Amino acid sequence: MKLEIVDKLDKFLLKHSPFSEECEVVYLLVEIRKILEHDQDSNFKVLKFFCDWSVHTQKDRQMAGIIDIASKIDQLVSTVDKITTEQHEQILKFFEMSELRDELSKFFTMHSLPLALCEGDSNWSSFVDVLTQVLSNQPINNPISTIKLIEIVSNAHGSQITIDFGDGRGSTTDGFGK
Repeated sequence: MKLEIVDKLDKFLLKHSPFSEECEVVYLLVEIRKILEHDQDSNFKVLKFFCDWSVHTQKDRQMAGIIDIASKIDQLVSTVDKITTEQHEQILKFFEMSELRDELSKFFTMHSLPLALCEGDSNWSSFVDVLTQVLSNQPINNPISTIKLIEIVSNAHGSQITIDFGDGRGSTTDGFGK
């Protein structure tokens, strides 16, 4: 059964590049999630997190893949009133999804799947744009004790990320994309 899924993904990836529709991203992540379940491989925490997040209206369980990322954001922002350009860039780095890209590349390599999605910056950028549309208005709730919410809101002009700190720092919203 796993080999059949890998074969379907191989054909799908060869046919759909770059990604342009939400259904393509959701299909890819659902099929990857099936393979991860077969493998019971814990080396893909970030990939598994995004697979799960893409099909839930909100994410408030099984946070292993986001805890490190949320902790980095938490340590970076001491106050939302004075976010520096460097802090802004580091927060937006999460939404370039470089850790997801690394794990996806390793996953594709492990299963002998085409790497075009991960290798080309324009392919990756298209994928991230569509993925942020999929994840729009599907908040991550309480990923760590000091962050109450992380949410992406996507529209035709780009996307915004809101981070609501649960420890008195307030919240910050920043735009990215298009």
